Amino acid sequence: CGQQFVENFGEDYRVHVINKQIASSFVRTSQSSDLRVKDLINPYIQRDILCTPEMKDIALTSCEILGLDSGSVDFIKSTDGFIVLEVNPATTIWDKKKETFFHPLFTELILQELKNQK
Repeated sequence: CGQQFVENFGEDYRVHVINKQIASSFVRTSQSSDLRVKDLINPYIQRDILCTPEMKDIALTSCEILGLDSGSVDFIKSTDGFIVLEVNPATTIWDKKKETFFHPLFTELILQELKNQK
C-alpha cells in the first residue's frame, strides 16, 4: 500500500501531548530542493513554535480518537489545510539544541503528574 503524495510547503509539524496537555511543538523546515523533511540525506531546520489553536485541536483530537492520553502527532500543512501523517504513542523526542532526549516541558509535566498522583 503506497502513501498518497500531498502538495505541501516543505514543513513538517510535531506536537507532543502528555496527559491530554500540549507539552511542546516544533516545525522542521526542509532545506532540500524537493521539500523532503525527514530523510537523513535531506537537511532540515528544526525550531520550537507556539501551538496554534488549530494545531492543538488536531493533536488532542488525534490522541483522543486513538484512546491515548499521551502521544506525538505529526502533520503537514497542504493547500487544503493540516493533514495528520501519523500518531505515535510515545513522546520521547531528540531536543536538537540540547542534544538530549527530553524536552524541558516534558520533565515539568511528568513531575506535575507524579505530584498529582500522590
